[in-house]
Amino acid sequence: MKALAVLVEYLVIGAVAALWLVPAFLQSSFFTRFASKDLLGFAIAALIPSFYVVGMICDLLGYHATHWLKKRIERVHGARRSSQLLHVFAICNEPDLAKEMDIRSTRDRVARGAMVAIIPLLFTD
Repeated sequence: MKALAVLVEYLVIGAVAALWLVPAFLQSSFFTRFASKDLLGFAIAALIPSFYVVGMICDLLGYHATHWLKKRIERVHGARRSSQLLHVFAICNEPDLAKEMDIRSTRDRVARGAMVAIIPLLFTD
């Protein structure tokens, strides 16, 4: 179930990036040079995996863009317990809490990836 959730998260982030990526690709010289009806099926088949890869890249960039803030907060306020240790405790003792932590982690991942994916929209017409 966790793998399916990550797949969907990356596809959602990739779809957000597609708002600027697809129009940019359609206007590129590469597309106009190689566009044909023979390659249309291949292009459509490659669309979903490419959204997934773009989603992974956006999430990675978002992680690096926000990780310093997490470390700074931990340094200022003191990191008493690691999040992994808290998650293990929640799985063992409070399964409902563990589910809630997973849902919040998913939201965080989508939010930071979408933050990166939307930035190019600020600079396009």
